[in-house]
Amino acid sequence: MVPVIISKGIELNFLKGGLKGFPANSLTGGMGNFLRSYFKSIKKHPALMEELSELSKDLEKEVSAVEPLFMGMGTDLQTIHQNTGDLARNVLNWVGLLDDKNESGAFFTLRKLADMALEELLSCQKEIEEKLSQRKLVMEHLDSLSGIFVRVEKIGLLLKIVAMNIGIESARTHKSFELFSVVSMETSHLSMKIRQIADTSFEVLNSAGESQKALYHSLSQGLHHIRGMARNAGKIVHEAVGEIECLMAASRNAVEKAGVNSHRIREQVGELVAAIQFHDNMSQRIAHITKALKDAKILLDESLKNKSPENGKDSSLTAISIIHLQTMQLKGIIGEIRRIHCQGRDAFENILGEIDALLECLTRMSGDSSFPDSEKGKNNDPFEKLQTSFGSLAQVLLQAQELLNPARQSASKASETVEQIEKLVRDIHSIEFETHLMALNAIVKAAHLGQEGGALEVLAQEVKQSSDQSVGVLDRTTDLLQQITATAEKLQEEWAANEAGTTLNQAANTLSKVCRDFSKDSEAARIQAETIKKSISGLVSNLDFMPRLAENLSGCLERMEGSIQDRVPAPEKDSGQDKEEINELFQSYSMDREREIHQSILETPSMMAKAYNNNQGNIINSSEGTLDSAKDLGDNVELF
Repeated sequence: MVPVIISKGIELNFLKGGLKGFPANSLTGGMGNFLRSYFKSIKKHPALMEELSELSKDLEKEVSAVEPLFMGMGTDLQTIHQNTGDLARNVLNWVGLLDDKNESGAFFTLRKLADMALEELLSCQKEIEEKLSQRKLVMEHLDSLSGIFVRVEKIGLLLKIVAMNIGIESARTHKSFELFSVVSMETSHLSMKIRQIADTSFEVLNSAGESQKALYHSLSQGLHHIRGMARNAGKIVHEAVGEIECLMAASRNAVEKAGVNSHRIREQVGELVAAIQFHDNMSQRIAHITKALKDAKILLDESLKNKSPENGKDSSLTAISIIHLQTMQLKGIIGEIRRIHCQGRDAFENILGEIDALLECLTRMSGDSSFPDSEKGKNNDPFEKLQTSFGSLAQVLLQAQELLNPARQSASKASETVEQIEKLVRDIHSIEFETHLMALNAIVKAAHLGQEGGALEVLAQEVKQSSDQSVGVLDRTTDLLQQITATAEKLQEEWAANEAGTTLNQAANTLSKVCRDFSKDSEAARIQAETIKKSISGLVSNLDFMPRLAENLSGCLERMEGSIQDRVPAPEKDSGQDKEEINELFQSYSMDREREIHQSILETPSMMAKAYNNNQGNIINSSEGTLDSAKDLGDNVELF
């Protein structure tokens, strides 16, 4: 009689000889002791058979009871897998929209708008400098016009003197009086009109000059102020761009971390899928155990029916060996259930941690000091800092724009002045024409007087000369008025690069949309995460059925071990055994993995002896090395 070690601590006792029959006189020594024990133990077979029937029913009942729970876990896990995948993709999409590598991204647009706003501010400064230069030119033209109208006034005074002298000279003779009395009066009248026009022009030009000087002074001060604002704006834009770059760097880091977190979540889901797949494996193994127990019951029944020990011993020993083998398999199942329970809890905890890490990607970008219970720190909110920077830049550009408005208003005044002066010039032109005709008429009349009209002819020539001078003055006046008009038109032109309002509105709208969408998406992510967490918490609590299952199966194991305890006595010595017969038993009553274990033990006799000596005390830890296939997590997810 020899021990056959199926696994560490599990013994099978067989007879090397006598499997085909053995002589009656061989029932001495160890063999005799064995048979005496055999006849003693066979009396317990009916109770053992009843216990095996109950054990089979209880094992099947336990498997059936947990099947809906495993199926429910599978359904819930499928939902969690989909939701966590959606959450990871959404976070990646949200932060990806802010990436500076995306030219349609918000930050790329904002940085471009910030640069454009600074360029427009500098353009506004240049525009104000040009307006100031044009304003100075208008003032110079107005001063020149004032000088011209001084000459016009002198012409008017000269004509007054000439008119008075014509009156004196024409009074010398009756004939000269008849010819020149009207000339004297008309010349005096034209002189008065010219002087009135000059006075009106002085009033208009003085008013316009004072207005232009005041505006010039205001614009000069504004230019000094805007130069300071431009420096501040440069700093503001620099800060805004810095904030944008920080946000874009955070975006890139968030994308990277979100990708890692997403991969880790997938790994943990794979762990859980592997755990759920264990149910199928467990069901098959339990079914195998119950079938083996039924076969053992049949063998025990056969041993009872055989009156001769040499016919019944083989069936009895084989049945006991089968039961021993099933205790080992059941221990392995129990160990794996406990390990899978711990693995499932750890995987769910890891998923919760990775979900928090995903949300932390958004939290860092929103400036929260901690997650999830802290309030948003206003001083740390990069979006708020960016809004403040653009708001300050908008104020600077608005002030610059306000400086240009008075410049355009003053241009309107200059245009009004030009219109008034042009009307006066037209009046002077009309007077000049009358004066010229009157001078020619006076010269002709003086010629009729002969020698007596010599003085009057000189005076008539003076009137003509004054008329000619007024033509030159009016030409110069017209030229200046044209220059003033052209300058005024430039002053009235809108700021050529005046896209500041549009740019800032676009920036404000873009930033508002980013903040609004980011806040909305962040809140949606938090809600989605809380939903996932709630589902996971429910699943974690539902995992408690696994320890209960392990305890129930442990009770079955104790009953199984107790049913065969001391059924077969220990062997007296170690001897060989027919491996072919043993392998046939293993092939029938163990699964592939257990077969490999038994085969390796059979090939090492020293291990067989050691395992026998440690019988009942050193059961193999069946949880080690189980579910190696779970390492291929991606395949598990796809298989699930």
